[in-house]
Amino acid sequence: MALKTTYNLDSIAGKGNDVSKIISLMEWVHYLVPHDGSKGNPQVKNAMSLIAECKKDNKTLNCRGLGILLNEVYLAEGFKSRFVTCLPRDTADNDCHVITMVWSTSLKKWLWMDPTFMAYLMNEKGDLLSIEEVRECLINNKPLILNPDANRNHATSQTKGDYLNDYMAKNLYKLECPLNSEYNYETYEEGKTRTYIQLVPGNKKPSPVLKKNEHGMISYSLYYTNNPKSFWAEPQLDKQPEPIGSKSKADYDEVMGKFKNYYNQQQADSIDIMFAYRGFITAKRMEHFMKEYGAMISHKYMAMEPGPGEVALFKMVFDKSVHAMGISLDKNNKILNFRFETSSSYIDKLLAKEL
Repeated sequence: MALKTTYNLDSIAGKGNDVSKIISLMEWVHYLVPHDGSKGNPQVKNAMSLIAECKKDNKTLNCRGLGILLNEVYLAEGFKSRFVTCLPRDTADNDCHVITMVWSTSLKKWLWMDPTFMAYLMNEKGDLLSIEEVRECLINNKPLILNPDANRNHATSQTKGDYLNDYMAKNLYKLECPLNSEYNYETYEEGKTRTYIQLVPGNKKPSPVLKKNEHGMISYSLYYTNNPKSFWAEPQLDKQPEPIGSKSKADYDEVMGKFKNYYNQQQADSIDIMFAYRGFITAKRMEHFMKEYGAMISHKYMAMEPGPGEVALFKMVFDKSVHAMGISLDKNNKILNFRFETSSSYIDKLLAKEL
C-alpha cells in the first residue's frame, strides 16, 4: 500500500487493459533507476528502500535489483508476478540475468518483462510471450521479435541479435525463482529463511542446497525440479482473508490505543508485530511520520467506510496535523489494511463534522 500510494502507481499503470498496464509499469521502473551490472545492490532489498536509497545517493541497481523492484511494483498493483534468475549451462560462467514474469489475466499466460533493457518478446503475430515460450522458440528456431524501443540506460539500443541471440539464449538453460513472491523477500534478517526453486532440464536433479546461519538454523534453501508444468503453472486465485465484519468498535479502539502508545514511543518493532503482514513498519518510516505529523494526541472512531470489505475510519489528532486514518483487522485483530492518512468526499464530510 505504501509503494502504491507514494508513487501513484495507478496513474503510472494507466487505464488501459492489463497488458498495457504491465508494460507501462515496466517502462517506469526502467527509467526510474539506472542499471550497472558491475555493482551490487543495497542491503535492504525492497522497492520502497531501493528507490529511496538510489535517488538519495545517485546509486544504480544491477539486474537483480531491478527485477526485485519491478516484481514488488507488480505485486503492489495486484498482479501475480515473480522475479526469475536466468542461468547458463556452464557452471564456470558467473554471468546470469534476472527478469520478471507477470501473469496476464486477459492472455492467461506469464509474460516476459525485463526492466534492465525495457524488453519484452513477441512471435511473428505480435503476441507477447512467456519465458517458457521464448525458450521453446529458440530451441525450435521459430521467429522472435524484440520490442523496437528496448535499450540499456536510455543510451544503448538493443537489437534482437545482441539481446537474445548473444546474451539471453545462453542464460535460459536453468531458471530459478523464490518459493514465495513477496515484499522484502531478499533482505537479510535474523532468523529469516529464504527458499528458492530451480528448474533444470533433463531427468536428474541435484541434491538440495541447505545453508545454516551461525546459530545452526537453516537460512537459505535451494530445491530443484525437472517439472516445467509445475514451475510455469497458472497462479492460484487469491485466498480471501477471514471475514472481518464481526469486529466491534471496541476491537478497533483497542488496536488504535496500542498504536498510539507505540507510535509516541517510536517503537517501530512493536507496531510491526501488530500487522498481519510483517515488514511494512520500519524505524525509518516511523521517524518520517513523527517528523511530518508530530506526536499523536488522540484518536476517535468515526464510522465504517462504505463499500466492499471493512475499513474503520478514525479522526486522528497529531501535534502538526488532524486527518483521517483507516484500518481493517483480520480474525486475530492484526492490522490487515492500513492507511495512515486517507481522504475521499465521504471521509472529508465525516471529518468536517468532527472538527
